[in-house]
Amino acid sequence: MRTVTKQINIYDYNDLLANKELKKRVLENLCDINIDYNWWNDIFECWADTLAPKGFKNCMLTEFDVYRRTIDVRFDFDLSILIENSKLTLKEKKILNYLYENDLYDIYNSNFDGIDYTRDNHSCIRSLIYKFESELKERIDDINLSILDKLREEYDARTSEEWILETIQINGYEFLEDGTIA
Repeated sequence: MRTVTKQINIYDYNDLLANKELKKRVLENLCDINIDYNWWNDIFECWADTLAPKGFKNCMLTEFDVYRRTIDVRFDFDLSILIENSKLTLKEKKILNYLYENDLYDIYNSNFDGIDYTRDNHSCIRSLIYKFESELKERIDDINLSILDKLREEYDARTSEEWILETIQINGYEFLEDGTIA
């Protein structure tokens, strides 16, 4: 019987800083070390907490792509808060609150502060609803873009050389010559 012993060199963080080729291999192998889990949860939960008092409840991030700049966020709405925070006039807010509280029933024959919205001026109510919904859509688009920008910023930071090296140093990882973790 014969025994063969093989010598394996193991490198630490300081060796990475001194050896550019090793550092390059390690960075290639560990490019996703800071994003290989649900890193976006904390960011999105902060956004959800911020949005709740503004009328956007039960926010749920269903998907996003920081490179294609796509995001899908689902919300439940507290319409009374959304109406209150809208740019509508006080009278328009009062009318919309009435309409939404009453599920838009009997909008043809309702009286709002002495103004009779009959069938003849039903288009005024439709116009008001459209105005509010357009503003709401614009707010949602702005929110989605802001969330996406924050996610992109965080993604870029987590995949930067600086963060990867910091993760390696903090965790005391050691490496083989091919750049894999020992």
